[in-house]
Amino acid sequence: MASISSSFCSPLCLMGIRNGGIPDPSCPNASLHVLGQLADTEVLSCHVVQTIHLHAATHMEMIHRSDTKSTAVYRMTLPLTGLTFILKAAWDQGIPEQEQEYRLYQNMQDVQGSSIPVCLGAFVIPFDSLVAPVDTHFMILSSAGVSVTAGIIDETNKDRAHPIYWRTANEVLRSSGVVHNDTDWRNLFYNEATNDFMLVDFSRAFLAN
Repeated sequence: MASISSSFCSPLCLMGIRNGGIPDPSCPNASLHVLGQLADTEVLSCHVVQTIHLHAATHMEMIHRSDTKSTAVYRMTLPLTGLTFILKAAWDQGIPEQEQEYRLYQNMQDVQGSSIPVCLGAFVIPFDSLVAPVDTHFMILSSAGVSVTAGIIDETNKDRAHPIYWRTANEVLRSSGVVHNDTDWRNLFYNEATNDFMLVDFSRAFLAN
């Protein structure tokens, strides 16, 4: 098996694990899932921590970093099971915002896997930065798909993103009472598995009164 899968697990696959059920049989990595015992959410974080400590060089790939926000996004594949997902990392001043984001994800469980990614847990461990290990907050998330900036919508037609953004944000608000509060169109992703759009980055979000 490749160290890092070429495909992310489907939202339905990770939703099945989160809910204690059976992963999506149509997940791109379904054939790998039978090679090892799939972790439920109680032990998944432990498996992720072990993979960070032992296999970060081969099973973890940075796909985005923002030094201004002290955040980064990684792609991780767990050994044996082939579970492939997003790790969102925050350090220094980025930690309080991400801790708040994780709390809001608990309010948004009804729209996870449809309007937003599935969240499978969070933890804090020392992790190598560019200089030395620092306390880092990690969130385990399903992939939201492909950013609309990646050819779906560009600068010439980005006005198309606004009605899609507001439709998706209103679905989140109606279901959970969470206001996304960041209309940057780069927070809008298209998910092929669900054939719909998802919002990411709830670092500025809040609960409506």
